[in-house]
Amino acid sequence: IPVVFVHGLMSSPITWTCLLNDLLADPVIRERYQFWFFQYPTGNAIVYSAAVLRRWLRSAQQHFDPEGDDPAFQDMVVVAHSMGGLLTRLIIEEGGDPLWMHLTGKPLEDFHLEPDRAEMIRKVMWFEPTPFVGRVVFAATPHRGSDYADKTIGHIGANLIELPSEIAQTGQRVAEQISLDEQERAVMLSRLNGIGALSPKNPLLRWYADRPLPARVRVHSIIGDQTATDRTGGSDGVVDYWSSHLDGAESEKVVRSGHSVQQSPGGIAEIRRILRLHLEESGK
Repeated sequence: IPVVFVHGLMSSPITWTCLLNDLLADPVIRERYQFWFFQYPTGNAIVYSAAVLRRWLRSAQQHFDPEGDDPAFQDMVVVAHSMGGLLTRLIIEEGGDPLWMHLTGKPLEDFHLEPDRAEMIRKVMWFEPTPFVGRVVFAATPHRGSDYADKTIGHIGANLIELPSEIAQTGQRVAEQISLDEQERAVMLSRLNGIGALSPKNPLLRWYADRPLPARVRVHSIIGDQTATDRTGGSDGVVDYWSSHLDGAESEKVVRSGHSVQQSPGGIAEIRRILRLHLEESGK
């Protein structure tokens, strides 16, 4: 069964090293799973990176399971840390007209855009759930954002990010055609990069955060708390509990840890438990 790891902001697949070593030491998990890693430029817009992840997964399916009849591939697990969890939420959800209208207030057809720009928007904003992802583990994911994105250090970091021209220019063209004042337009454009997108004020996060989780996907949350593991109001130092919590998750585990919960003993043990549970429930 493929397990896909998706790292967080300003990180890389190396962040999974401790967890991977632990999982490979478990003979049952080692025999029944294969581990894949998705790497992406974390400064890019979340919707853009999520579209790349969906495309990468579809490409893997065409290569390894073109007929869609491999029971192992069709029950894929995704384990995502921090911002990687926001990308992952977008591969199990649906986009389209309601989302676009929520973000812009008018249909895409009403924007005067070059065909290539309109097509790029459609590719990243109109999407279907990835059907072969059967279980997701969110680790320290800021579903409702992080206050750090709106602090001085967040603004400094965001200003250091240079977006690819196709993203920046398309965002500018859309912003110019929405009835916003200059300050509101600047805020909208700031949400296009990875750090700005983590603001609790980001309408994209707010759109998905409190929506019911997809019924067909089994969802688990691992949440860090720097001071305790028996309460529900703490913080991992970057993301607060109120942001990581998801109503409807199959399980939620609060572990004593900073933001890197995927490297903590409690977080590693919980991921191992979930993978063993996945084997039991899938009968593989």
